[in-house]
Amino acid sequence: MSRSISLAYEAGQFPTLYEDNHGRLRGQFLELWKIIGGAFGANINLMKINNSMVGDDYTSDLLIKNGSVFSYIDGNSLIKFQWSSFKVSLPFAHLESHLYQSNNIVDYEESLLSKFIGFSLPILCLIFCAAILFNVITEHLHDSGFLGLLDSAAAAVYLFFSTMILFFHGAMFQGNVIIKKRPPITTLSEVLLSPQRYLLLDSDSRITPQIRSKFQRVEYITDRMEYFRRLCTDRFAVGVMFEDETKQYSLLGDSCSLSKIMILPEER
Repeated sequence: MSRSISLAYEAGQFPTLYEDNHGRLRGQFLELWKIIGGAFGANINLMKINNSMVGDDYTSDLLIKNGSVFSYIDGNSLIKFQWSSFKVSLPFAHLESHLYQSNNIVDYEESLLSKFIGFSLPILCLIFCAAILFNVITEHLHDSGFLGLLDSAAAAVYLFFSTMILFFHGAMFQGNVIIKKRPPITTLSEVLLSPQRYLLLDSDSRITPQIRSKFQRVEYITDRMEYFRRLCTDRFAVGVMFEDETKQYSLLGDSCSLSKIMILPEER
C-alpha cells in the first residue's frame, strides 16, 4: 500500500536540522526521517514552519490544520505547545514540568539528566507497543480495508514517538545535557592579543571602528546558519552578539559549547 507521511519542521538548529546556503534541508534529523520513512515504505512530505508564520496561533493547531504528523519544532515553540489539541492524556500532560526544570546549557551549568530519563522510560514503552502493533497489522491484516488504515495509523504513531521522544536533542528540552566541565571564560584582552583569533561578522553594524581595528583579520558571513556553524566549529572565530539576541544565542548554545568573553572594568 502506497503511503505518504507529512512532517512539519523548523530549520533553525545546526547540526540537527538546518538549511544550507542554497535552501536545501540538511541535518541529522532529515537522515533519521529518511531511514524511518524507508522502513515503512512511505514517502515523506515536508512542510516548513517558523515562528513568524505561527503568530498568535499555537503551533499544534497549525500542524493539525495542515494534516501533518508532528515531528519537530524548536524549544521556543515547545513552551507554547498546546497539548490539549490532540485530545489525549498520555504522559504529555507534564511534559513542560519534566523538561523545563533543568538548567539551560547556555549558562554552562549541569542539568538534571534524571528528569529526562524518568520521562523517557514510559514513552519508550509506548514506542515498543506501537512497534508491536505496527508489525502485527502489517504481517496479518495489511490488505484489509479498514484495518489497512490502522496500518497507516500505527506507522504514524511510531514515527511520532520516534522523532519526538527517542531523538530528543538540546533544542527541544533546553539543556538536559550534562557538561562535565565548564567552557573556558577568557577576557577581551586575551582575545585581542591572540594572533590566531579573527573577527566574524554578518554586518558592520555590530561593532565600532575601534573594535574592528583590534583584529588583523575580519571575515563577513551574511548567512546566519553559516555564521552559527563557523562559530561552533572554529575556536579561533570571535563573534559579537547583543544582549537581547536570546533566540540566536540559544541556537548557538544548543548546538555547541561556546567560550564566554568577560570584559573587565578596565577594558570598558
